[in-house]
Amino acid sequence: MAGRFGRFVAAIAVICAPLAGALTVADSAANDLVSFRIGTGGSGGTYFPIGRSMAEGISSLSMSSACDGRDCPPSILAVAQTSNGSVANIESLAEGGLEGGFAQANIVHWAHTGTGMFDGEQPHGDLRAIANLYPEAMHLVTAAEAGITGLAGIEDHRISLDEPGSGTLVDAQYLLAAFEITDDMFNAEYMKADLALERMAADLLDGFFAVAGPPLRSLIASDTLRPGDYRIVPIDGAPARRLLADHPFYTALTIPGGTYPDHPSVETVGIGAQFITHARLPDDIVYEVTRLLWAEETQRRLSAGHRMGGNINLSSALEGLSIPLHPGAARFYREHGLID
Repeated sequence: MAGRFGRFVAAIAVICAPLAGALTVADSAANDLVSFRIGTGGSGGTYFPIGRSMAEGISSLSMSSACDGRDCPPSILAVAQTSNGSVANIESLAEGGLEGGFAQANIVHWAHTGTGMFDGEQPHGDLRAIANLYPEAMHLVTAAEAGITGLAGIEDHRISLDEPGSGTLVDAQYLLAAFEITDDMFNAEYMKADLALERMAADLLDGFFAVAGPPLRSLIASDTLRPGDYRIVPIDGAPARRLLADHPFYTALTIPGGTYPDHPSVETVGIGAQFITHARLPDDIVYEVTRLLWAEETQRRLSAGHRMGGNINLSSALEGLSIPLHPGAARFYREHGLID
């Protein structure tokens, strides 16, 4: 136990830097300290706080294990890394820059099969699933003074679609197509939610799209916008229903009233968030990550770290998965009677 904890303390400095002090997964053996980098999203969204809580739980449990011997499981140093989001995480997984990552179900499926936005590209056929996480909601946040009450109202306004590499940008483009809104009908900008909020407060932006499990962290934590300064715009009606019919990964979703202070419930569209990895990772590493993900301590950290963390539970871990399970994850679920 002391040996494992000592390696954990020595590795703490590694968390804020490239993980040069830990072995790569490819070089690891049982009982080695190995890094498991989890690609999340921008620091103002939901992916990052969820990933941070998950990484803290997995690392803490792994390093505090009393096992000491040849048959011990590998010691996992899990680290949450900010990124541009779903697309960027998939690319980094394929290139070996990450061991795990979060991504939207539709984008994961398109990448795995070379369809949708990945049509004509080489399929990322080695992507594998660890777990379904929670439903994400499309947010259209606008300045109250802009007077935008529906998605069609963004015409002639300055609206951010998020950064290239983000799932939000992809979803926003599909959504705009369903509403027959073209790029020349509004002033498109490209930035993360936290910067978009700053620019809204300075009257340099009228609104922004963000796909996240509500509440959107940067909006709740904003010290520049009061609840009356912004509006969560409904995304509904015939165009939204057409999107759901044409792209079945999207679903109707309601952001409950009170999620944002003094704001009523809002109808919008949603998409599942998934925790994914790559087929090249050894089964014992992914098994251990999966086991520790569903341990009581990690679940406690997830629930305490963000409201959506309470929606991450074993009973829905396999719902809506859009790619095959990694064999290491499948072993865990098989042991718990969730798959044959």
